[in-house]
Amino acid sequence: MYKGIHLMKNVEIILPLSVLLSFSFVYTQTIVDFSGEWLLNKERSQFQLKILDSLEKGVVRIDHKEPVFRLHRVFTSNGHDDSLSYELTTDGKEATTQEGDQKHISRLYWEEDTLVYVTRIFAPQGEATNTVRYHLEENGRTLQTEEQFSGPRLKYDNLWVFEKI
Repeated sequence: MYKGIHLMKNVEIILPLSVLLSFSFVYTQTIVDFSGEWLLNKERSQFQLKILDSLEKGVVRIDHKEPVFRLHRVFTSNGHDDSLSYELTTDGKEATTQEGDQKHISRLYWEEDTLVYVTRIFAPQGEATNTVRYHLEENGRTLQTEEQFSGPRLKYDNLWVFEKI
């Protein structure tokens, strides 16, 4: 009988503790904030796509107020700017946009402390998928993005490294 009471006390202590630890793990996953202005560090980045060799400058501005994530980026190559902006929620809901003859279906979701952006592109040439994983490094001073693109004409992986301005 004494062993049963001892076991019961352990369960009474361990069960609430495990629930508390589970809650704190989930809570820490959702507080990662990617907000800020980020400057491309081309030397630390790795590009398989050769056209990116001409990239002179890259600036990414993120406004992240969970669950809303807004990104605006400007890349400069050969003196010309190329801009991209999007706004998504981090709950994985799909958003559809039309860009000329291309239809984009995009979504953004969490994988632990990494945000994953997936867009499927439907174009006359065929379907392509671009997946970008956003992750903070160096105590939030570095934004690392791993990009995988796969389409009928191109397939590449790029590692983009940005430093907080």
